[in-house]
Amino acid sequence: MTGIVVAATVVALLAGEAAGLAVAATAGMVAVGVERHARHRPDPRRRFSPAERRHVLARDGWRCRWCGSGVGLEVDHVVPWSRGGRTSVANAQVLCRSCNASKGAR
Repeated sequence: MTGIVVAATVVALLAGEAAGLAVAATAGMVAVGVERHARHRPDPRRRFSPAERRHVLARDGWRCRWCGSGVGLEVDHVVPWSRGGRTSVANAQVLCRSCNASKGAR
């Protein structure tokens, strides 16, 4: 390999590693790929139990609290878990998918 190709290979290797990519060099060729991480598992403390879900759905009349829809219902935190809200029936509400998606973490 010439000096320019070697320098380009080294630069590509360093740039890839700095970006958190898996990098391999073989005979002057550079292959860059994304590293695979273990699948993220949600924190079980954030999830409502099936009994809590049924209780909240029955309490709210099997309807979205915001728009009144009865389709695609989800049990959600009133005060988001990310902002210190507890996973309890008192801090739960029923929202349809579209209302829950528009709510975000607020």
